[in-house]
Amino acid sequence: RTNWYPDTHTSHTRRELTMTDADAKKVEEYLIAQNRPWNLSGIVLNLHKAVGKTAVEVVLTKLSEKEDASIVELVNGKQKVYYARQTSDVNEEELVTLSTEIAAKKDSRTELKNEVSTLAARERVLASEPASEDLVAEVDVISKSTHEDRLRLAEVKKNAGSMSPKKMKQIKDTHGKMVALWRKRKRMCNNVLDQVLESGAKKPKDLMEEMGIETDADVGVDVKNFLP
Repeated sequence: RTNWYPDTHTSHTRRELTMTDADAKKVEEYLIAQNRPWNLSGIVLNLHKAVGKTAVEVVLTKLSEKEDASIVELVNGKQKVYYARQTSDVNEEELVTLSTEIAAKKDSRTELKNEVSTLAARERVLASEPASEDLVAEVDVISKSTHEDRLRLAEVKKNAGSMSPKKMKQIKDTHGKMVALWRKRKRMCNNVLDQVLESGAKKPKDLMEEMGIETDADVGVDVKNFLP
């Protein structure tokens, strides 16, 4: 490589171009700050023409040819790029210390991520639970219901002690007859409905609504719960 550039006055004479300290400082500081390769045009453009293209080219050539070059020239075919040489005064012991600190921080980061995940999962579980106000209201309802059940139980126990075996048997027999009659009428009603529905003119639900029939399910009862 040569540091000669064509003279603007004649094509037969050549003069060596020089660089100013100010231009060299601007170009060098820019490449160090960027910490990445740039070609000549990119450097000129990003410096906003604070240094002319010819001056930038001279600076890059001079700085990259110095024995202790601060700028490195990389040639790839016809393309040339330049970047600041990476220098470090860190010794091996400091590198080991830094590596240990980095590993410790990575472990700490992993622990924090796991903790965050655990807390997030716990938050989702808590969010799906009823609110404290709802739980308090539910406890009040259950407490009131329990108190009423205890009062009824006490009343039943009180009356049961004064009821004769004959009266108890009479009540059980009457209860059994009523349940049997209930089941019989229910069976008869279902048979009649089945005969009417054989024509297929109406659906069972529509027919029962038209006839004003209420099922056990409609009133929330089940005959099985009344069997002796």
